[in-house]
Amino acid sequence: MKQRNTHFGYLRIAMQIKNSFNTNINKNIIHCVLAKYYRFHPDPKGSSGLSFIGHMKDSLWSIDLFQCESILLKTHWVIVVMDQFSRRIIGFAVHAGHLDGAAVCCMFNQIIAGKQLSIYLSSDNDPLFQFY
Repeated sequence: MKQRNTHFGYLRIAMQIKNSFNTNINKNIIHCVLAKYYRFHPDPKGSSGLSFIGHMKDSLWSIDLFQCESILLKTHWVIVVMDQFSRRIIGFAVHAGHLDGAAVCCMFNQIIAGKQLSIYLSSDNDPLFQFY
C-alpha cells in the first residue's frame, strides 16, 4: 500500500486496513513494519523535492490586508507582501481612512514598483480583496 501511495503515512494505512478488513490494527505495528521494510525510491521521471523548491524560488508571494488603530484612534489599513520562498517582506503600504478598491490597487502598486514580479500571488481570500 505504501509503494502505491507514497504519501500515506502509518496512521492512514492503519485506517485503510481497519476500513477495508473491519479489523483493528495497532498503528505502532504499521510504523515498525514500514521502518524496517519500506525504502523510498524516487521516481526517475519526476523531479526531486529539492529541485521543486528551487524552481519555486521567487514565484510565490503572499499578501495580507489588515486594519489597525493609531494612538490617536485613527484607522489605518496596512497591506503586506511577503515572498514565500525566502520569507522576506517584499514591502508594505499604509492607507489612512476609508478603503476602497482604488486605494488597495494604489497600495499594491506602491509596493511592487521597481521590483521583479512573482508568478503567483496568494491571499487569504478576504472579502476586502473583492472590490467591484
